[in-house]
Amino acid sequence: MLEGSPGIGGKLSLSEVAGMAVDVGAEALLARRPEGTDLIRAAGLAGDLVAPGTTAARIWSRGEMRSLPARQMMGVPADLDELGRSGLLSAAGLTRARHDLELPATARDGDIAVASYVGARFGQEVVDRLVDPLLGGVYAGRSEQLSFEATLPGLADESRRHSSLAEAAGALLEGGTGHAGAGSAAGPAPSPGSVFTTLAGGLGHAASRRRGRVGGDRAHRRDGQGTQTNT
Repeated sequence: MLEGSPGIGGKLSLSEVAGMAVDVGAEALLARRPEGTDLIRAAGLAGDLVAPGTTAARIWSRGEMRSLPARQMMGVPADLDELGRSGLLSAAGLTRARHDLELPATARDGDIAVASYVGARFGQEVVDRLVDPLLGGVYAGRSEQLSFEATLPGLADESRRHSSLAEAAGALLEGGTGHAGAGSAAGPAPSPGSVFTTLAGGLGHAASRRRGRVGGDRAHRRDGQGTQTNT
């Protein structure tokens, strides 16, 4: 394993807060994306994968903190009645969101921004008050600049089989969001309903635990005369 920064792990790092190790970089992986979870398994750390502790997520909207609808995928609602009960949208915004169930399929030729597709289905309030807050926390970007196919590939694929995006999200949630093949001999997997997974004790442990299994450190320094290796 080669590391270019002074500390093992690069952007995955831990700091102590009130006597507890806390991730100060990425703290979790999307369970449905195999790039991260497969790498963890290949590193021999599958047994350390856990689902993050659950708590009630809320969004400040229309003057108060409001609970997120349970049936949603990265802010894309699967149950519009539940969305209405959440109070996140104005009356006009909820009326517009319900049009998703009646509108014909939204054509798309190639890739499209998340905001463009979700907005065409549900209206701008769903984008502003649900999708942007959730996607921004994961991808550090705005939904009008994020690719629908790249950031929500499962939903983008499922949406081709439904005219309603809410129905597509519901079908995907019914199928679970866990990684295909999880629960095999490679090790336990997060709960099928978990959107995120991480390592017990923090994702920042990934490099240090792997280092402990492959041996000690070697420091390589390059200068004009060549490369020096210290063990």
